[in-house]
Amino acid sequence: MADQKTQLKKSSKNASAQKREKELERKLTEVRRGEEEGKYKALAQSLDLPYSDLKATPIDTKALSILSEDEAYSSNIAVIYNSDTKLIVVTIDPNKPSAQKTISRLKTGHKVDIIITNPHALQEVLNKYQAVKKAKVFEIGAIELQEKELGRLEKDIQNISDVKDRVKKISATSLLEVLVAGALKTEASDIHLEQESKQVRLRYRLDGLLHDIASLEKSSYEKILNRVKVLSKMKLNIHNVPQDGRFTIRQEPVPIEVRGSVRPS
Repeated sequence: MADQKTQLKKSSKNASAQKREKELERKLTEVRRGEEEGKYKALAQSLDLPYSDLKATPIDTKALSILSEDEAYSSNIAVIYNSDTKLIVVTIDPNKPSAQKTISRLKTGHKVDIIITNPHALQEVLNKYQAVKKAKVFEIGAIELQEKELGRLEKDIQNISDVKDRVKKISATSLLEVLVAGALKTEASDIHLEQESKQVRLRYRLDGLLHDIASLEKSSYEKILNRVKVLSKMKLNIHNVPQDGRFTIRQEPVPIEVRGSVRPS
């Protein structure tokens, strides 16, 4: 019995030690990333270029494919937005020869806007090459959504109550899919996102009347807003003047055109 108690104590001490080691490693990782981010923010400032950690930035996977995976990795560049005349690229250092060569080629026929990011954030974007290869996709405007996910949401959503329930539980990055699926399922003619003092009010227009669906955190609203701007070919950095745009949902039997407006609050 004494041996068993001794063994249990040793096991408990080992588990506690492992937990402390993991927590220490997590904190060290946060410190290293913080230092790394500071370094690349300073680089962006010195080059008079914007910096982003890309956490709230939508990635256009069609734009991503403008560069081959090999070229993206070798030059540390990813294209995250593409319009007829402009590309937005993210990189950790546009001054490196390999990056300069790639950017120079991209400038043929396009205006190229450059955003500085950190290596961890860039790697997260480059990882999407694998997802693009494996996934069958459902296309909405310039953004590709998982076809299975949208189909599953439409099956799960039968009425407004289901939409309200989904909005409360879903992650912020998937909210646009839920709003689109809910609008299609309930045959809403409009989706309204109205900024209030502390939250954002989500409403659907059904049979000419606006119905309250949910209240969203402002951080979630910002992610939806950025995705809608990319879809609708609006400018991401314009916040103080109205913008109008549109995108198309390609769904059998006919495409559905969605018109969007962004008005400063």
